Amino acid sequence: MKVDPYLQKLNDVFEKLNSSNKLHKINLTYVFFYNFQSFNKQYKFFSKNDNSIKFDLSLLSIYSFSKLDYRKQRFVFINLKKEEYINVEKYIKQIQNMSNIDLNTLIDKLIVNYQFMMKLINSIYGNSILKEDDKRLKLCFHTIKLIQVSQLINFQEYLEIKRNRQLFIISNIDWFGLDDLNFFNEKFQELNNNLPQLKKELLKFRKQRKSMKKLWSIATAVRNPERLRNFLITLKEMEGEVWNSQSQEEFQARLVKNRFYGYSNGQFYSTLSQATVQLIENLNHHISLTEAFNILREKNYPEGFAIRGRTSYKPLEKVGLAFIQNGKIKISSLGNYLLGDNYDIGEIFFRSFIKWQYPNPESRDFSNQSIYNIKPFIATLHLINEVNKICEQRNLRVKGISKQEFMIFGQSLLHYQDISLQAERLVEFRITLDSLQNSDEKKEYIINYIANFLSEFDNATDGNLHDYADNTIRYFRLTRYITVRGGGFYIDLEPRRMIEIQKLLETDNASAKEFTRDDYIAYMSDINQPILPWEEKNELLKIYRSTLDDIRNLEAQMSMDTYPFSLENEEIEYLKSEIEKLREYRHKLQNIELKQQLQDVSQIDEVIDKLTNIRTQDLKPSIALEKYITHALNIINDANEIKANSILSDDNDFIFTAPANKPDIECFYESFNSVCEVTMLINRDQWHNEGQPVMRHFRDFENVSSHQDNYCLFVAPSMHRDTINTFWMSVKYEYEGNPQKIIPLNISQIIQILETIKTLKLQNKSFSHLMFKQFLDEIVGLKNSVANSDEWLRTIPTVLNNFKQELLCS
Repeated sequence: MKVDPYLQKLNDVFEKLNSSNKLHKINLTYVFFYNFQSFNKQYKFFSKNDNSIKFDLSLLSIYSFSKLDYRKQRFVFINLKKEEYINVEKYIKQIQNMSNIDLNTLIDKLIVNYQFMMKLINSIYGNSILKEDDKRLKLCFHTIKLIQVSQLINFQEYLEIKRNRQLFIISNIDWFGLDDLNFFNEKFQELNNNLPQLKKELLKFRKQRKSMKKLWSIATAVRNPERLRNFLITLKEMEGEVWNSQSQEEFQARLVKNRFYGYSNGQFYSTLSQATVQLIENLNHHISLTEAFNILREKNYPEGFAIRGRTSYKPLEKVGLAFIQNGKIKISSLGNYLLGDNYDIGEIFFRSFIKWQYPNPESRDFSNQSIYNIKPFIATLHLINEVNKICEQRNLRVKGISKQEFMIFGQSLLHYQDISLQAERLVEFRITLDSLQNSDEKKEYIINYIANFLSEFDNATDGNLHDYADNTIRYFRLTRYITVRGGGFYIDLEPRRMIEIQKLLETDNASAKEFTRDDYIAYMSDINQPILPWEEKNELLKIYRSTLDDIRNLEAQMSMDTYPFSLENEEIEYLKSEIEKLREYRHKLQNIELKQQLQDVSQIDEVIDKLTNIRTQDLKPSIALEKYITHALNIINDANEIKANSILSDDNDFIFTAPANKPDIECFYESFNSVCEVTMLINRDQWHNEGQPVMRHFRDFENVSSHQDNYCLFVAPSMHRDTINTFWMSVKYEYEGNPQKIIPLNISQIIQILETIKTLKLQNKSFSHLMFKQFLDEIVGLKNSVANSDEWLRTIPTVLNNFKQELLCS
């Protein structure tokens, strides 16, 4: 690939600077690059699974520019000054001719105007990738530390910069590394002489920052429910032990032992020997507790690894899954529910969210009682309800609130007394936005509104706003009290839970309660607290009748006979149990309705499109795959029932993946039954996470199945060799004493089957479950004609092609 001449010139400059042995580090305000995996291998700035191009780095230290290959990494440098360097060659020559390097001059010279930046990027990626008004030319404001070496930015300047979204160079004495330059020797001396005063100013500045408002959000640690469960499984091994530095070290070691921490993490591996990494990666080897301790000792954490154990434990306590009682580890009633076989992750989050509040004794960031007094989840329900009421009063369309409106007004709602005012502001924002005709005007209005409305919020960066909103909505939906509408752009109160929601709004104004730390932890940990306001006979009867009405309406729509439901008594626990039975039956009816809808040829095209672009859906790819494979199985044949074990909303939409102890999808036919397991994993983690669990889930299913013939479909983007080897052993020989019928198919092959079904439908031909069974049997039957797992996998496409031809030609 030809190297861009401008990039080559920049490279020559950096080679010269490096060869002078005067420049060890350069603090860059902005870096644009691609192929970050190669870059990160050397500098380790990003997590292994982060595949996005980064646009919001405030500081990046590059040690050796001369070693960078411009065929793999691209750099451009910008700032807001937009200085005109018309003659780029002259500008570069000026840098080359500098004899005495002064940092301020150097930073000034490492400024390329927007036009030059666009020219560089467009030369790499093709014309017109970036436009002059492209937001990617902007930098998000992150953390203020020290500015201009020794001059601490004052609080008023900080507010002004935040308000105007200005970009500036941030420096920190820890990042300089230029101590052999006279300029820096002087500055270091100046810093050293004024260190006591500087510390005072810094403490003063931090105190001022602490008084600023913060957007609330779902904590990072709570974003992976399955990881929480794995950590809790490990902590359960130590229940009853004294919680001290020794047990904290042991907890962290057990996480490593169980491969719930550190495994497949490049950053964790970075300071370990190759032999240790190989030991961890060898999944056939069960890590002993002694080996786990040795691994953590090899990490050589400066602060020790007891603090790592405390950090790993903290999210469990915050959600209410565990606590320390009389100095000993205790799993809460909520935690034990999560460890059970039939746990509902949505119920766990609902029980946690209705109690989550600011301030609380566990949070220092939201401790200012003059600013914070709110239960975020309850307040969100109130906010949506108030907006809907205002819209109804003004004869405006009632549609909940948009995700963008939630981003601006939801997470900036800090006090329960401001709910009505915030709702008014939201509606006025919506009316003004709707009155603008031009999309550019709308965009400018939104940008300016956010800049002004959120100017007093310390963490209201563009990145945080979108990230916080997306995660919060995703987890609030798990409770089933919030639904999406308008093509996924709006969130609203779940109409099938309105009795519960209205009762909750009547009895809880979203104000925070006062707790001691111990009382708050005990409260969060108790699954029976608070008593839900609808858990009394009259309200439960209302919910029962309302749910039954939904069922009768669905039965009538599909011309089905009414299923007989009756109440034997009106005791509280019995009513709750019967309501859940009604909801399960409603899901069954919704699945029948879905199957009918999916028989339309246009629906087949939509499912094919969703599977083809599985990584770009609104849902997380893992959830999207479970959803659209479920749809595909409904399309493929005449199943009696396709039952997804995913977490579903009351309107039958997918909101989270199936629990770890169940098959993803269960399929029931007249002549056979099957399960379907899906995963987006493609590396060796696929085998680690899916190999044994798939076979175990399938065997459990076989043991209770009503048919002798049972099959397991395993669907992934591609198959890892270790996964196929494992399944081959089960198919060819046995698993727990008997062979299994496991059929590995990639997403592309599922799409081919759907395309064939579409063609058959257009030809008015049918496709029955018996035909599908024949296809599955042919793949399983390959065990008698192929030599090994590799040949098995290679032959499946041939079987599929022959099967398609046979169907289309018959």
